[in-house]
Amino acid sequence: MILNSEFQTDFKKRFITLSNKLSKLENELQATILKSIKGAKTSSLYWRQAEREITLIYAQMIKNFNDWAKVQIPLRYKLSLIRIQNRIEGTKTIINNARYGITHMLNTNANAQIMQALYRTASESFGSACVLGRKNIFTFTRLTQQTLLREGFIDLTIATEFGAGDLRKAADKLSASFYSKLLEEVKEKQFVQAGQRKFKPRYYSELVARTKFHDAHSEAALSEARNYDTDLMQISSHNTTTRLCMDFEGKIFSVSGKDPRFPPLTDTPPYHPNCLHLMFPTFESAMKTQGTLGAFESFSKGKISRPPIPSSFIPIGERIA
Repeated sequence: MILNSEFQTDFKKRFITLSNKLSKLENELQATILKSIKGAKTSSLYWRQAEREITLIYAQMIKNFNDWAKVQIPLRYKLSLIRIQNRIEGTKTIINNARYGITHMLNTNANAQIMQALYRTASESFGSACVLGRKNIFTFTRLTQQTLLREGFIDLTIATEFGAGDLRKAADKLSASFYSKLLEEVKEKQFVQAGQRKFKPRYYSELVARTKFHDAHSEAALSEARNYDTDLMQISSHNTTTRLCMDFEGKIFSVSGKDPRFPPLTDTPPYHPNCLHLMFPTFESAMKTQGTLGAFESFSKGKISRPPIPSSFIPIGERIA
């Protein structure tokens, strides 16, 4: 089994390059926005140039994320296919034979479509968040320009705080203004928006990337379940205290929903942003050999509080949230 810690270590190792690039772009974007405000000019040409600079930085953030995701997310799917298949082939207690070898699995049109869909949805998520974030920043710069036109200049005390780089004091002095909240978001580098929430690009990119890494693993697990003709899937366990995940940990589910011994698989990891759970195909023959089939059935249906394995599993009622 690919341990949760191993999976997370692999993600962090792959993500660090993208994280560093986005961190630099966050700083560059913040500096560009502040420079345009400090300029305090009323000409349309000035603000169009500022918006062009901002647009270029957003475009670079999107490109960096897409370049990373296009390589790393399909690679995660391929690696999960290989690791899961190797794990199954090394299990002596199953009678299921693979329909296809790993080379065939990696080269089918179906798997190519899965990898493309994983990349595409990741790209769309980050891209749309950047578009909304850029819209917020343009609102900020245009409101600033309107204020200049209306008042003739930014109050000298506010301009001084901008010049000194103290955004919080400037925001306080602009507390009565309709764009003080946007200034605070610039201070916090909340340059992208998903739903009603705003995030740092680096943080949101990690959220999306982690989710798609886990999606890639789950899709690989489903592909291998079909390859080995098993209808059973087990969720990993690390004694989480996250309420959303507790009821899934260690349980076995029926992919088709037709096996009366186990609950139907209606949801797959990740169950929430930054979820650490993985899932793996499991086999009736292995559980029969180990003498764990009945206990796993009872545990998965909630009749008992602990699975037969692993021994380290802590019942939900005994966990400290």
